Amino acid sequence: MANKDVALMAPMVAGTEVPAPREYHMERPAARSREESREVHEQPSARLAADKGADSAQPAAQRMLIYTGQLAMAVANVESSVQATQRLADEVGGYMLTMTANTITIRVPAKQFFPVLERLKALGQTLSKNVSAQDVADEYVDLQLRLKNAEVLRDRLVAILEKASNVKDTLEVERELNRVREEIERLKGRIAQLDKLIAYSTIEVAFTQAQDQPAKTRRPETPFPWLDRLGVESVLDIRG
Repeated sequence: MANKDVALMAPMVAGTEVPAPREYHMERPAARSREESREVHEQPSARLAADKGADSAQPAAQRMLIYTGQLAMAVANVESSVQATQRLADEVGGYMLTMTANTITIRVPAKQFFPVLERLKALGQTLSKNVSAQDVADEYVDLQLRLKNAEVLRDRLVAILEKASNVKDTLEVERELNRVREEIERLKGRIAQLDKLIAYSTIEVAFTQAQDQPAKTRRPETPFPWLDRLGVESVLDIRG
């Protein structure tokens, strides 16, 4: 019985249709175009270059420069040169700070500092020139921080003064409050001074009278060359 069942099942197994294996196709991602690939590779470089440019420009933007210049010039007319320098300062939006018979100190907008120096050269011969720049950025930041702290301390002292319960405490707080207020005014004054020095550059000019070149005298000629070699023509009165 068992053999018969096995025999009957064999043809069924043999005749059973086995489904064909399915074909699986894996879709590959589309290749990027050259433009897209180039954009992917160039974006980090461009961003890095932009960041680098921003970093290099940042220190320059933080500088706070005070320009000062000194000139010594020889001119044909000292008085007119002093007046011309004052007119030049007024023309560019500056002003005269001090003036004597032969010197003048002017203040000009910082952006006009170097152009004014160039224009002053036209007045005569430049004997000496000195230009300096002082960066006060660190001092400026320090002053602002100290001012902020002083104002906070002032407000605290005012609050304490309102709660003072006896004369001794009141006097001590008032004394300290006055000191802090004076410090605040001093800090504000220095900040205002730096603002003005940064906005307007200083140029000092000293003029001297230009010396006329002496005319060369013609050497007298002698009828005897050997006298010229001896140098005795200076003691002879020979007229041509």
